[in-house]
Amino acid sequence: MQPNGAHSFCRHTTRARISIASSVRSLAVVVTAALCVAGCAVSAEVGAPAPEREVNELALADSTSSERSSSDPSPSDPASTSEAAPAPAPTLVSTAALAGVIETSLAELDARGLTYSFRVGAPDGSSLIDVNGRQDLLPASNQKIVTATGALAVLDEEFRFQTELRVDPDGNVFVVGGGDPTFTSSDVVSFAAAVIDELGVVREAGPLSGTVTDQSDTLVETVIGDVVVDPRYFPATRTAPGWPDRYVPADVGPMSGLWIDNNQHRGDEAYLNDPDTGNAQLVAEIFAQEGILVTGVARAGSVPANARTIDTVRSPKRDRLIDVLLGRSDNEIGEALVRQVSLAQGGSGETPDGQAAIYAWLAGQGIDLGDPVGDGSGLSRDNRLSAADLVEVLAYGADQPYAEVIWEGLAAAGTDGTLAQRLNSDTTVGNVRAKTGTLDDARSLSGVVTTYDSHELIFAIVVNGEDAPVSVRAMDRIVVALSSATLDQLEELGLG
Repeated sequence: MQPNGAHSFCRHTTRARISIASSVRSLAVVVTAALCVAGCAVSAEVGAPAPEREVNELALADSTSSERSSSDPSPSDPASTSEAAPAPAPTLVSTAALAGVIETSLAELDARGLTYSFRVGAPDGSSLIDVNGRQDLLPASNQKIVTATGALAVLDEEFRFQTELRVDPDGNVFVVGGGDPTFTSSDVVSFAAAVIDELGVVREAGPLSGTVTDQSDTLVETVIGDVVVDPRYFPATRTAPGWPDRYVPADVGPMSGLWIDNNQHRGDEAYLNDPDTGNAQLVAEIFAQEGILVTGVARAGSVPANARTIDTVRSPKRDRLIDVLLGRSDNEIGEALVRQVSLAQGGSGETPDGQAAIYAWLAGQGIDLGDPVGDGSGLSRDNRLSAADLVEVLAYGADQPYAEVIWEGLAAAGTDGTLAQRLNSDTTVGNVRAKTGTLDDARSLSGVVTTYDSHELIFAIVVNGEDAPVSVRAMDRIVVALSSATLDQLEELGLG
């Protein structure tokens, strides 16, 4: 822990400042342009027409914080040379202008009839800005911040999901799922090569037809019996509580102990109800393409004790999984991690058990998120978090050994992940990392912003309502304002 409850995600980096221009007027122009850029970038994301520049909205008056008033002692005044007061820190814009940006942005949300929760945490852990900070709302993918923190706390740094390939003495082949949400059809191709290496070439030419696929045009190298997938690593519950039917498989595949291509390679009802049999069929089809003749059936089942392991595919380690979860907002990784946390804590592997384990663990650290509902990805309509909740979870993570994992996982403004096309102003690029959240009626943004005078602040904004998509523009203006302000200026706002 840092002194006085202070927190920092990136303790050894300094702010990438823009050059201080020779006049305050030029600095004001930079921020004005930055806020216009933020608005324009967001309009493209939500499909709205590009807004007109709103230079007047900022009302960026010339900042006088670094100039003396007419009543200040002159530098040539002898009275000022003995004990001269330290020069005030330079500022980019006036405090009044910053207040105007924040107030105008929130008023825009009010005018749209949107409900929102907004908080900015000060470096000492106190609340710097709080507007409806404890209002519980649908957080969308900002739920992944909770999932990431729980997984980092519970799972070992070396943890990997793994998928095994086994064969039995009768020539049946088994793909044993280990919950890996990163397992793909390319991995199945590598399994096919392992089968051929293990069983050897028994035929060198077709045409032959198996029971699963027609291989009349395929060179047959190896003949096997059944193709069996064993998905029992996770329970057979296909969805998480609160998922609308329309989300599967468009936004997330039906859940299983064996994922292949996110379980989104088919969308028919039979597959959505039973992805395991469908995945067995996919494995058989890929095997056939690679020259393996399947003479048995493709099915889901359990692996026998006499089957031996001939190959294993492992997922990236825990920290890389978190990086993709946060930076790319990967839904399947979020769901798999929640279920894995449940197993690691002795639970059933069901989503509610995983949520309960994460929420109970955070409660033990003094962070009460309420009832453990919803899911690990943020798709569930049951999820509820406030901006204060998100700030507290991020602030806790900032003081843990895995702080750098969270920092690197959050998308970098204007650079990568879900923020590649957002917040690309001079004051935000290099100074903002955050997790986005997007549902039809919810938008959220939570992360870390470095102020103009190099203080790291943790912020969260959650917006709900029918017009939530248009709120992104207001969110981004607020974050640009935070990155353009000094800590003293934000404290002067009196919004805590």
